[in-house]
Amino acid sequence: MKVNWKVLVACLVIVGIIVWGVDTLRSRSYSGANLAFNVGGGAVTMKNPSTAPLAIQLVSPKAGAFSVTSPTEGLAGSSVKGAGGKVAQMFDIMLPVGSSEFTVVKGNGVNFVSATDTLLEAVVQPMSANDTRSTLIAIAVIIAASLFFISYTTDHQWINIIRGIETPVIAPIVESTDGGQGEAIRTYGDNRSR
Repeated sequence: MKVNWKVLVACLVIVGIIVWGVDTLRSRSYSGANLAFNVGGGAVTMKNPSTAPLAIQLVSPKAGAFSVTSPTEGLAGSSVKGAGGKVAQMFDIMLPVGSSEFTVVKGNGVNFVSATDTLLEAVVQPMSANDTRSTLIAIAVIIAASLFFISYTTDHQWINIIRGIETPVIAPIVESTDGGQGEAIRTYGDNRSR
């Protein structure tokens, strides 16, 4: 059986883009004391099981300011200049008791840092809704292009398979030879006299 390497490569591209997409878009979960993680560009859902609000920080090593939006009162605001070194921008939050949610906008490379023995839980969406939509569209386009390439490479045989029609096999035309006997005998009818 002959292997069509172009089709195989296109299939590997499809599998690779699906695996990359799932890994890129899946939410990340973190839990523990002294919790630290990258916030990403999507929503961050926090769970504070203690009986009092906890002081945490959002820090960034980049000089550009970032903003925080939240439906929870007291969690929204803008970063301020940090102490320098690895903290160029910072934002202090009093994390309320129970569940809360916030999103970092207008910034990237922001990290959540807590210095508490309380076991916090976090669920992080790595991309914003717009970035997720754009990524899904790009994945769909790449998969569609790969499927069309596979179809084109195989002369769209899948269409006939779906219809239940077998592709006809055309036998090659074989030219007859005279077998090396010289010029073939020609007959022009019956020339006998009557």
